[in-house]
Amino acid sequence: MKEAYRILPVCAGDVSGIASALYELGGMVVIHDPSGCNSTYNTHDEIRWYDQESYIFISGLNMRDAILGNDRKFIDDIVEAAGELDPKPCFIAICNSPVPYLNGTDFSGICRIVEARCGIKTFYVPGNGMHDYVRGAGRAFLEYARRMLPAPGQGTGSSAEPSVRQKVVRNIDRQGLGRDSEQPRRLRVCVLGATPLTYGNRRSIPHLRRILEMDGFEVTAVWAMGSTPQEIYKSTDVDVNLVISDTGILAARYLKETYGIPFVAGAPVTRKLWAELARKLMEAAEQPLQLQQDETAFLMRVDAAGRQYDGRSVFILIGEAVLSASLTASAGGTAIILCPFPDSRPLLGPEDRFFDGEEELVECISDVRRNHPDAVIDIWADPMYKSVLPADLVFHPLPALACSGRLYRTQFPDYFGWVEGEGMQDNP
Repeated sequence: MKEAYRILPVCAGDVSGIASALYELGGMVVIHDPSGCNSTYNTHDEIRWYDQESYIFISGLNMRDAILGNDRKFIDDIVEAAGELDPKPCFIAICNSPVPYLNGTDFSGICRIVEARCGIKTFYVPGNGMHDYVRGAGRAFLEYARRMLPAPGQGTGSSAEPSVRQKVVRNIDRQGLGRDSEQPRRLRVCVLGATPLTYGNRRSIPHLRRILEMDGFEVTAVWAMGSTPQEIYKSTDVDVNLVISDTGILAARYLKETYGIPFVAGAPVTRKLWAELARKLMEAAEQPLQLQQDETAFLMRVDAAGRQYDGRSVFILIGEAVLSASLTASAGGTAIILCPFPDSRPLLGPEDRFFDGEEELVECISDVRRNHPDAVIDIWADPMYKSVLPADLVFHPLPALACSGRLYRTQFPDYFGWVEGEGMQDNP
C-alpha cells in the first residue's frame, strides 16, 4: 500500500522534532495533546533526559474539552505552571497533536493571551503530529529565531559590518587554516541543525567544535546542543552559518534574509570534505550576498571531494539530505541518496530520490539495480531498514535516534570522530 509502513517504524514525528530542537534553550515547551505525544517523545526520541532536565509539558487534553473547546483551562494551566517554575522559562513554545489541529484551535490567539498574562514571550510552532521531525525541528528553529533574536539593527550583527568581515576572511585565507598568527578577529560561525535525532552520539558536537576551532574559526553557538540561550542570542553577530542537517535550513535562510548572514550546508564528516567546507565558509563570508552561489551547492559533491565515478560501485544512503550528501562525498563510486522526508526534496540532487513508504523504497532500489546491473551496491542506513531491503545487497548500519529510537544507542556513529583519529575516514 502506498504511503504506508508495514515493517519499518515511522520516523520521529514533528512534535518530537519541536521538543528536541528547543530542549536546551531554557524555555517551556507545551504539547497540546491527551498524553501520547509526550510519552512517545521522552520514551523513544530523547536521550538527554538521563542527565539534563528540560521543561516539557503535556496539556492532558480530554474528550470533552476537545469537542467543546475549553481553551481557558489550557491557558490557565500554562500560566500556572510557568509561574511555579524556578528558574523562570525565557520563552513558552506551544505545539500540538492531530486533535487540536483538526478542531481548528486558535493557537496564535492563545499565545497572545498567555504572553500577556505571564509576561513571557510565547509563540506557536506549527505542527500537527502527522509529519516528520525534519519539519518540526526546522520550524521550531525558525520560530525561535523570529521571536527570540534581536531585531535587525539592534545589535552589532554581521550585516552591519561587511568590510570588517571581509578583512578577517582575507586574513585567514592568506595565512592558512590552523596556523598561529596575529589576526584582528577569527571568523565567527554558528552551527545550525544539531539535535540528537540526527547526531545521537554525545561526542559528535564537541568534536565538531574542535574541528572548527582548530582551523581558526570561532564557534559562537550551536543550534541547539551544548550552547546556552545567551550564546544563541549572539547568533546575529556572526560572519557565516554552517548547516549540518536538514533541520537547520529554514533558520539559515531566515538569518540570511533578515540579517544578511550567509550560510553553507554540509557536515565535515571527513578531513578532505572539511577542507572544502572551510573554503566555502570563507568564500561565503567574503562575498556580497547578491553574488553568492545557491546555498545548496554542497550537492556538487563530486567536485568537492575529487571523487570519480568508476561504474563498479554504487553507494546508497537512506536519510537526511545534508548529512547523506556529506557522506557521499567520501564514497569511492556512484552515490545516490534516498530520502523519506518531504521537506528535504529541494535539497536532493538529480540522481537522488524521495520515497514515501516502504513500497516506494523497494521501487527505488529496483530502479538503481536496473540502471547499474553490473555494480556492487552498498547501502548505508539505519539497521531497521535491513528488514525491507533485498538480502543480497551489502548493508552498513548507521543507527539514528529518529528512526530506531534507543535500540542502537551505543552504536550511534560519531560523524566527526576523525578529528581524534576515530569515526569516518577518507577513502584512499
